[in-house]
Amino acid sequence: MDSAVTAAKLSPDSSALVVGTTSGKAYFYIVDDTSLKLAQDFTPVPNHFVEDIVFFDNLTTNHQDCYWKYAAISSDNGRRVSIFDCDNWELVAKLRFEAQNATGKLEMMLDATARFLFIADYDASNLFCIEIAYLNEVPHFAACTLIAFYNSIYIAVPVQIEDTVDAKNEFLADMSDEEDEEVVNNGLVALFVAISPRALLEIRVEIEKTLNFEPATLFGNRPLSAAASADNSFGNAVDIVSNPPASASTKGSSKNSHPPIPLFDEAKFLEAMDEKFKEMQQKFEGVTAELTKVNCELENVRTQTRSDLSTALDQLSNELRVRDEVVEKTMQTYSAVIREDVRVKVDEALGKTQIIMQVCFFY
Repeated sequence: MDSAVTAAKLSPDSSALVVGTTSGKAYFYIVDDTSLKLAQDFTPVPNHFVEDIVFFDNLTTNHQDCYWKYAAISSDNGRRVSIFDCDNWELVAKLRFEAQNATGKLEMMLDATARFLFIADYDASNLFCIEIAYLNEVPHFAACTLIAFYNSIYIAVPVQIEDTVDAKNEFLADMSDEEDEEVVNNGLVALFVAISPRALLEIRVEIEKTLNFEPATLFGNRPLSAAASADNSFGNAVDIVSNPPASASTKGSSKNSHPPIPLFDEAKFLEAMDEKFKEMQQKFEGVTAELTKVNCELENVRTQTRSDLSTALDQLSNELRVRDEVVEKTMQTYSAVIREDVRVKVDEALGKTQIIMQVCFFY
């Protein structure tokens, strides 16, 4: 190993070890009592190095053949998570998180039953709960639940996942005792222990389990159960991005054979695309009709607005003309009155002046 170690993980039974390095390679060792035996070296994610490793082991069972059959490897600051078959380290499934506000590494955790994978984004106070569904003992990403915390937390650790029955199901259960009806409970409660800036917290979160999960193929959206009955060549299966591995024996554990997956059917794909294009065309026609209707309504509104504005301007013009006429008549009246007053005053002044001149002439 000529590169620095980025991650190392020991299996729960202490019989296997995975070591990731800065070169992008990972080394899988078989652990004996006194030595390590290199079983395989591989590159899990091209152009990325291993940051964290989690074995998909159910710690609630004592069956030794259940250990380190599959493992999840994270890279790219925890934003890329891939599931590998530990027998030959072939890719089973992968997903990628788009956490825009995250600046640090996303932490990866697994519950004790290996049914839920938790991705913690402590920068955004978010916790992604990913349900793991097992189809023919092969793990698949089934569903994702976002758990958002109001206050910031330093760390959150899953303690257990337990089934729960809410009040409604309890009522239905009581009724079913009389009517012999089966009550289906698809609720779960995830128990976490978290540390916030001020307290040690116990958090319970309700999670809804996925019912009747069947991963689909890439193009045809056919479930694996339907694909298993088809007589076609084997191909690549896609869960989120999935590639079921072939069985091999590194530890000697036995596995069920994977269901056959049909190759990509070009004719069906083109037919499906034509149907999608027709559906989109119908939607575009409907949108066009709605836009035409809205345009007509807007034109009617514009016409009515122009008419109302013209009427208002005419009324304003008439009112101004009437006011001008009233002002003109008032000015003429005041002018006549003033002229008459001036004439009377002038006549009086002339009369007084004439009398004074006569008196002066007499003396």
